[in-house]
Amino acid sequence: MIAPQNHEPGIGEVMKNSQEQWYASVDECLLVSEVHPASYEYAVATGYGNVPPINEGGMTSLDILAHRFHVVSVENSCILINQEVEVTIPKSDDSYAKFYYIGYLTSFACIGSYMIDTNTDQLMTVSHANWEALINYISTKDDVKESDPNYATLAKIRRKDPFVPGTYVDVSKITGDTKITVPITLKIPLTYFLLFHNIKYLPEWMGKFIIKITPSYRNIVVAPVIPEEAFIIYPDIVNKMNLENAQDSEDQLVDFGFYQLNQKMRNKFTLQNDGTCTLGAVHEFKCIFQRVTKCEMRLATYQLNMDVFNRLAFQYAQVPFIFPINMVYHKDFAMPIDANENINTTLTAALMYVDSSYTFFKEDGIKEAGKRGDQREKPPIKINFSKKNF
Repeated sequence: MIAPQNHEPGIGEVMKNSQEQWYASVDECLLVSEVHPASYEYAVATGYGNVPPINEGGMTSLDILAHRFHVVSVENSCILINQEVEVTIPKSDDSYAKFYYIGYLTSFACIGSYMIDTNTDQLMTVSHANWEALINYISTKDDVKESDPNYATLAKIRRKDPFVPGTYVDVSKITGDTKITVPITLKIPLTYFLLFHNIKYLPEWMGKFIIKITPSYRNIVVAPVIPEEAFIIYPDIVNKMNLENAQDSEDQLVDFGFYQLNQKMRNKFTLQNDGTCTLGAVHEFKCIFQRVTKCEMRLATYQLNMDVFNRLAFQYAQVPFIFPINMVYHKDFAMPIDANENINTTLTAALMYVDSSYTFFKEDGIKEAGKRGDQREKPPIKINFSKKNF
């Protein structure tokens, strides 16, 4: 054991102590200023540089700035976005599913790319924010996603839960290819941005942060609204799906889960009076355009007493803070995976302080020799990871 007088604190201990001490000081100032922790006020800042309506590919800027004697509560602040997506939907063919969910797995997925600047410097640029959204989604516990309106799950879709980052569209009366405008209302907490994930308070003397976001439709998912009870009452639905997916065929797999826009789906079916299921043909929801009609920052702020704020600034304004910042690093394999039965491919990444790693495969082209594999649940892939220390 190292004696206390001979122990040199590591970077983790410095970060933990500086964070805890700073949060405790702000909480004490709120108490002295007689401010209840839940009684914050919203300061609204609209996007500038490119004001709504913002078409696909357009960028807008949002400021994070606390005014004098105010402190921004990052965990209670958010970005509000109203989006209109033009989707072309084919005829329903009297399918059992009368409604489809069109929206996102998580509200953060509406951001295609973003940049974060300070007053003078550019802090980070994320060109493919979909990876951050995906990692955020799969690393969040299921019970949290079920209770959070910023997440969509298949269970919520099947019971038509209104607290999801998307819209339910009635397709029962569509008799031919029809273009409709789907409105989507989104709330993106600031803590979904990895830079602000571990920051709780931002006072006036910490300066201004500028978030430049590019909204996009490319991460929108589609899923049929089929109640869970239907699979129990009509077991032929699952039987026909399993029978069809087990055949040696190049046809699209039958799946009643999430698809993306502009992806071929096979999730339509009809039921006879005796409960017999007839599977439908492949169809596709097409989209090439979206516009953002509203984009604004809502900062949750606390106002401190003048003397309390000045004492806090005197204590911390010249103190350098160290906050842990998570990053998502992605890289492609050296050789693309195609329909060949055996492929050896490698990926080398030099990383430090890795929390977790994930490997993603596109379901197209993944199939077992001699028959179709279940690409979505049990892809026929063997993969090995090795670590080399230097």
